[in-house]
Amino acid sequence: METFEFGTRLRDLRKRAGLSQRGLATKAGIDFSYLSKIESGAMPPPSEKVILRLAEVLNTDKDELLTLAGKVPSDIAQILKNREALELLRSRQTQKKIKAASKREGTGIMKTLFSYKYLSRVGIAIALICAIGASLWFSAPTPVRALEVTITPPSPGTLGTAHSFTMKVDIPNPELVPIQSIDMEIYNVNDVSKKMTCTNLPLTNNGSQNYSTAGGTVSVTASTTNWQWYEGTSSADWKGTGYSFSPPNVFGYGYQDIGTASITYSGTWTSPSGWPSGGYQIKVNLNAQSSTLTKTFTEYSGQFTLSSPVLAGGGGVGGAPKIPGITNLGSYVSSTGYFYRSVTAQSDDDKVKVAINAGTTGLTTESKRLSQISILPMVDPPAPPERANVVGLTYDLGPDGATFDPPVTLTLQYDRSLIQQGVAEKDLVIAYYDKDKGEWVELESVVIPETNTIVAKISHFTAFTVLAKQPAAPPPPPPPPPAPKPAAFSVSNLNVSPAKVETKETVTVTVYVANTGGTEGSYTVVLKINEVKEAEKSVTVTAGSSTQVAFRVSRETAGSYTIDVDGLSASFTVTAPPAPPTTPVEKEEVPEVPAPSPIAWWVWLIIAIVAATVIGLSVWLIAKRRFI
Repeated sequence: METFEFGTRLRDLRKRAGLSQRGLATKAGIDFSYLSKIESGAMPPPSEKVILRLAEVLNTDKDELLTLAGKVPSDIAQILKNREALELLRSRQTQKKIKAASKREGTGIMKTLFSYKYLSRVGIAIALICAIGASLWFSAPTPVRALEVTITPPSPGTLGTAHSFTMKVDIPNPELVPIQSIDMEIYNVNDVSKKMTCTNLPLTNNGSQNYSTAGGTVSVTASTTNWQWYEGTSSADWKGTGYSFSPPNVFGYGYQDIGTASITYSGTWTSPSGWPSGGYQIKVNLNAQSSTLTKTFTEYSGQFTLSSPVLAGGGGVGGAPKIPGITNLGSYVSSTGYFYRSVTAQSDDDKVKVAINAGTTGLTTESKRLSQISILPMVDPPAPPERANVVGLTYDLGPDGATFDPPVTLTLQYDRSLIQQGVAEKDLVIAYYDKDKGEWVELESVVIPETNTIVAKISHFTAFTVLAKQPAAPPPPPPPPPAPKPAAFSVSNLNVSPAKVETKETVTVTVYVANTGGTEGSYTVVLKINEVKEAEKSVTVTAGSSTQVAFRVSRETAGSYTIDVDGLSASFTVTAPPAPPTTPVEKEEVPEVPAPSPIAWWVWLIIAIVAATVIGLSVWLIAKRRFI
């Protein structure tokens, strides 16, 4: 009721002053949306400090607004802290006066007070003192909270975007509360595993901290009032229960005998786009500790609701029309291609999703921002590679050639019934078509059999599909070895040594016989001298090897001789040996014989006559014998 009356009265005063909500918020130094929620009753009345600023801007009675807000002005609170004032209020005489005044005036007194906003501050203060005194008289004493936590959760929003929140810790009473650390959690109320944890929030004025986990990113900034570090005995009252912290080793942040102490956190949480939609909640833990007592004070905010950012069927952003398979990015992307918020684009059949996180830069091939994303099934897709088949449809992601830094997440749903026998589901891969090379390129992929989906990181847009690769075919048996080639011979390296000899000396003739065929064989080598067969030899040579064949010949006649072996020719020369040297013979001395005397002439005449007679007789005898 207080919230509604305060908001209604504040709106009336603003309109009477001729101010808009934004104008009043600016002059009072508060957020425009916060003021709107106060006037509508969605938020409770603000703190006394804010109320005083609003009253000053609106030129109205601050005590009226404080009263509607259910707050005790600080000066009256100081009076109530005075023990003598409290005893006076609790005295029987004062209570009788309060009861009598109540019977005479009833509720009309309060209506009159609110009707005359220009009554003196003293009159309202007296009425408040009486009301508080009556409350203290008729109710049993209860502990006044020495520690308060106020959490203002984010407004309903969309997952993957930034959500603003505030959290304030107040120590309104003269107590020492040794707060040594403050932790915060933001989680899904239906699935607490979806949780963003921020430990050790900053504890000093203007302190800031950024957190980044799988639960998104959080940025907080602290502002403090009378918030100091101290050591000494301390105590706190939390939700009606008192706690005492005693030395030694009691220290922390909190009240230091100089007024209300507080620390206020202004934060922004960018939630993961893939988290479930529904209710979320903020939980804050204040940790106080000494050598004798450790206590965690826990406070929860009211729930806030986040919805999925997935734009079904390529839904438009910012009122753009929905076209099947087209996602209009609208204000999600800056002029430089920077994604302010996370977004998920998907095909019209919900079988393809592209999740783009906030902070990604996406550009066209002309280095311009992306205005939309298309995910459309291809009517005539490229043929799959050999020994592979497409398990589902092939989708063309556009604009063609668009790039992303860092890579984005592509999720494809496959058709299990199209997986051929012998192909394991874990071996499925996402592949993209390289249009320049005209071939499919496989990506490192993660298969999720429970949902028939497969996930991969991609850095550019083109055609994508899911491939099932057939097991490699066994290698064909080796061909039979070829039949060996027959033996084939060649003769080479004819050599005659020595090339010049004497008669009857030996000349050695050698050649090499090589088998260039594939089998062992025999070969006959024929030696001719001056074209006349001199000799022959047969040799056996294994395949691929060679052997030497040698002949030895000699000649008794000097001359030049020609050698022929299988068409190879050479020659050698035979010379006569030199005549042996003559040895002079010593003459034997013979005694000198005297020479015979010459024959006389008459002797010769006798000899001639005798000879003629003999010859003539011989001829007569021969002739006579022939005629007998």
